[in-house]
Amino acid sequence: MQVPPRRALLLPLGVLLGVPAAGPLRAAEPVAPAVLTAPPFAPTSRLRGDVRWWLGSVGYSGNQIDGGRNTDNGEPLRDAWALNQDLRLTITTSFDGADQLRLRLRAGNGGFSPFRDTLAPTLRVSGLSPGRCDADSFCPNNLVRLDKLYYQRSLGPNGQITAGSRVNQKDMIGLWPSLFDDNELTLSVFGKAGAPGAYSDLKGAGVGLVWRWPMAPDDASGPVLSAVTVAEAPDQGDPSLGGLASGAGQAATTLQAGWIGPGWVVAAAYTRNQAGALDSGGMTPLARQSWPEPEPGLGGVVDSWGLSGFWQPAQGGWLPAITAGWGFNRNRYDRRGPHRASPSLAAESQSWMVGLNWFDPVGATSELGLAIGAPVFVTAYRNPAGERGAADRSLLLEAWLQLQATDWLTVSPSLFWLPRPRGQLTAAGTAWDTTPLPLGHGARLSAFGGLVKLRLRF
Repeated sequence: MQVPPRRALLLPLGVLLGVPAAGPLRAAEPVAPAVLTAPPFAPTSRLRGDVRWWLGSVGYSGNQIDGGRNTDNGEPLRDAWALNQDLRLTITTSFDGADQLRLRLRAGNGGFSPFRDTLAPTLRVSGLSPGRCDADSFCPNNLVRLDKLYYQRSLGPNGQITAGSRVNQKDMIGLWPSLFDDNELTLSVFGKAGAPGAYSDLKGAGVGLVWRWPMAPDDASGPVLSAVTVAEAPDQGDPSLGGLASGAGQAATTLQAGWIGPGWVVAAAYTRNQAGALDSGGMTPLARQSWPEPEPGLGGVVDSWGLSGFWQPAQGGWLPAITAGWGFNRNRYDRRGPHRASPSLAAESQSWMVGLNWFDPVGATSELGLAIGAPVFVTAYRNPAGERGAADRSLLLEAWLQLQATDWLTVSPSLFWLPRPRGQLTAAGTAWDTTPLPLGHGARLSAFGGLVKLRLRF
């Protein structure tokens, strides 16, 4: 039997040094291999997995499309059949039963998906990752990354505090006034309660406080108050590019007052969005490009308001639950400083949605959803040249059916239609800051798509 390398070196060295042998040399006894065992999870820890696949395609039509070459303004269309996936692994633990620490790892291959297209910026399928590409169009496809990391604790029977370095606005706010959420819906804009400016669901370093009215065990009615702030660029050391509590931190601060009633919820919210704090997937190109940014000509903030709620008259059957929401945004541009905007530049925008949910329409655990609405679109606009005109209307529609195939698998076919996804900038080559106003209405572009979503939870 072969002597382990370390003993093979020590034995001859002892003989050379004149150390008397304790007995005749013999082959070394076999050494049992070391067994590495990972420490077990704490009894309060839980690991959950969530895998989603989307199979489908998107088609385009209108006079801005070259059907023969399958291009838009010379660029190839993303209209191939595609299969995209998203994986989420969430670890949740509690230290004393009144708190929780949550960590989520995530990976996906949606960087160049037809369900996230620059031609139709409001075409964003909910849950698809990665969410953003860099300036060189590099998308971190299939790279595992830290998606969430935050701590949440109860403050007595009626309060709660949440803080984290990677946390969503939705993770901290006390009341979500919509029955459309990212577990079922198709287009991400319908997960913003009709007000993407107020409920932008930004992700970054944040802290949130929630207070609920003392409720009796048999009565869940009462007011809920929330104060939440999230900074998208907290890791920057240059205060002109980000940081905490800086003017360039791309932070969104939200105050919400809501009320829970028997079978209904209503909430009003105000959000102050710093330059760069936005959900680009819920906005027309004109709204996106005129939104204040930390760059020359666009400095400023946005005041956003939202009024949303839902009514659920029954738990099942053919009487649907109704969700409705409306949002309003006013851009306030800086007129001084390095990022000062033109004195003439001004913009206001709105958004809205109505959604219907039928629970158990074709058997237990099934759900049918229909939604119509508008992303953030500009309703009043004055360009840097002082010209006025807003023709930015846009619309989105979707329908889906969720079927519970097994305890761990759901199948959800869906259809969606975007009749004017680019709004006022539908015509190829038009720009938000140089195009003469008002614009004509001759340009046409629409997007229609369908997909099947498989969701596996374990």
